[in-house]
Amino acid sequence: MEGRDVKLLIAIVLALAIAGAAWYYRDQLLPQPDPPVPPPPVAAVDDSAAEAGPRHPLPPPTEEPRRGELVELPPLDDSDAYFLLEMADLFGPDFEVLLQKEAIIDKIVATVDNLPRSQVAEKVRPVGRLAEPFRVVSAVGDGPVYVSPATGFRCCTAP
Repeated sequence: MEGRDVKLLIAIVLALAIAGAAWYYRDQLLPQPDPPVPPPPVAAVDDSAAEAGPRHPLPPPTEEPRRGELVELPPLDDSDAYFLLEMADLFGPDFEVLLQKEAIIDKIVATVDNLPRSQVAEKVRPVGRLAEPFRVVSAVGDGPVYVSPATGFRCCTAP
C-alpha cells in the first residue's frame, strides 16, 4: 500500500468514528424540544340554564293535510303517456315538444346516471332536437334573455 492509500483509509475510518460518536451522543448535542403545552381547560356549560326543546319551534299547522285517493302507478312500459300529460300540465303544452316520446323515464334515469361522466350518449337523452335553431332575444344589452318567438317554443318567450 502506498502512503496515499493509507491516508485515505485513515480519513475514512476517522470520518466514520466521528459520525458514530455524533450518533451516540446526539441527545446531548441537540437541544430537546419543548414539552407540549396542554390546552386550556374548557369552561363547564351550565345545562340547567339551557332551555329544553327547540329554540325556534314551528307553529302548529292550521289546516289538515289533504288525504287524497292513491292511484296505482301504471307499468313502466306504459307510463310515458301519463308522464307527458303531467309535464304538459306543469309547464304547458309546448314543453312536450322538447321531450322524446318513447321510454322517457328510462332516458331520464340514464341521463341522471350519466351526469358524473364527461358526455351523455345521444340515444339516452330525454330531450329531443328542435326542428329549427334555438334563438333568444335580449331587450337590453346586459338585461334578461328570452326565448325568441321564432323558435316555435312559446314557453318563457319575451313579453
